[in-house]
Amino acid sequence: MTLRLNSFIFILSILYSAPLKDADITEFIEARYAGADSIVYSLISEDFRYYHTPYIGLGIFTEYSDGSLLITGIVDDSLQTMLDIGDLIHEMNGQVVSANSPVITGKAGDGQRLILTKN
Repeated sequence: MTLRLNSFIFILSILYSAPLKDADITEFIEARYAGADSIVYSLISEDFRYYHTPYIGLGIFTEYSDGSLLITGIVDDSLQTMLDIGDLIHEMNGQVVSANSPVITGKAGDGQRLILTKN
């Protein structure tokens, strides 16, 4: 009986929930990775259970532009001494970047080799 009730409630919540807008999803993801807890908590319900998944990456936002990755944002303040908004990344770990370049991979603490042009 409980399984049926839970299934019924789940189906109702999907059918009658307000649709998420792309802007809401983008805001949540950017806030979550930037560490803006107040924004994240304003977008989730009080009974939401959150299990922290550590973020491993360079902490930058990029857009592909004219054969390079243009740095459009920096999440981690410690990187601001090395990377700046407007810098262009030409190669990552010996590979020329492209519009389909893979996400930078590696373990926590691994170094990344970038060839870039400073803004």
